[in-house]
Amino acid sequence: MASAPKVEVACSPSAGGSAAGSPVNDDFSSCDCSPQANDMNEEITAESAQAAESSSVAPADSADVVKAPGARLLTLLIMVGGLEGADAVLLPCVFFALQRDLGLSLNDLAVMSMIQALSGNLASPVWGILADRGAFKRRTIIITGCIVQGLITMVLAGVDHLWFMLLLRALNGVMLASLRPIMSGIIADVTSETNRGKVYGALGIAMNVGTMLGAFIGT
Repeated sequence: MASAPKVEVACSPSAGGSAAGSPVNDDFSSCDCSPQANDMNEEITAESAQAAESSSVAPADSADVVKAPGARLLTLLIMVGGLEGADAVLLPCVFFALQRDLGLSLNDLAVMSMIQALSGNLASPVWGILADRGAFKRRTIIITGCIVQGLITMVLAGVDHLWFMLLLRALNGVMLASLRPIMSGIIADVTSETNRGKVYGALGIAMNVGTMLGAFIGT
């Protein structure tokens, strides 16, 4: 008996299907007899790998961008930090004068310090939440805190009643509490990680200098 002739089926993209009964695979990417398809698959794979590599490199390049606050902004932050440091020693420097001229006891002076510290601790997260939610601009909060704190300090110079002094010290603590969290948020926004430690260090130096000047002037 004569054997049936062998039929070869060509893998061609133009072939929409196979003849009845012929085992032809429609997936031409796996067909070894189509060099054009293999070349196209290799080209697509290379382009996909290149696109993935570029997309993974982009965030790293953007993260390497160095940001630092301008000279004007840095100067203002340093001044605000110095003000906070000076106020921290203002009351202890006049303890003896208050005790001698107004007859306040050590217990009264300790209560004044505690009231300011307690009000500041309670108000600090509130100022941060208001700034994060956009209820007030950060610049507005810092300016308001500095101005009102200065006015309270001037009013305290002419007050000789203990309960009024306690109220003013509490308000003073609330206003001072608006400075540090807002300053920290501004520095975090405008400074990259490579420069953030330097800016925070400069702010710490400003607070210490303010503390020394406040102690020198207050005494």
